[in-house]
Amino acid sequence: MSTIGYGDYYPKTLPGRSVILFTSICGVFISSLLIVSLSLRLQMQPGENKSHVVLTRLGKQSKLREEAAQAVAQTAKIQAKMSQNEPYPDELLQIDF
Repeated sequence: MSTIGYGDYYPKTLPGRSVILFTSICGVFISSLLIVSLSLRLQMQPGENKSHVVLTRLGKQSKLREEAAQAVAQTAKIQAKMSQNEPYPDELLQIDF
């Protein structure tokens, strides 16, 4: 139980209020236990976390290699045009990363 209600019905006697107080505290306690257990269950274990970091780094390394290969290819094209003493087109100067 996480709410008491809208106030339409409420206990008027001391024993009734005591029961509602106890029930409310138990409801909050049970809700917090559920939330903590779910968060611990969904948290990565150390081995899973290391695997995730390694896979992320490998993905970034492969992307970096592709970008480096594109940069080398563009540089080679520009140097080839410069060695021929031809004006090189603007599309060679636009590097897309």
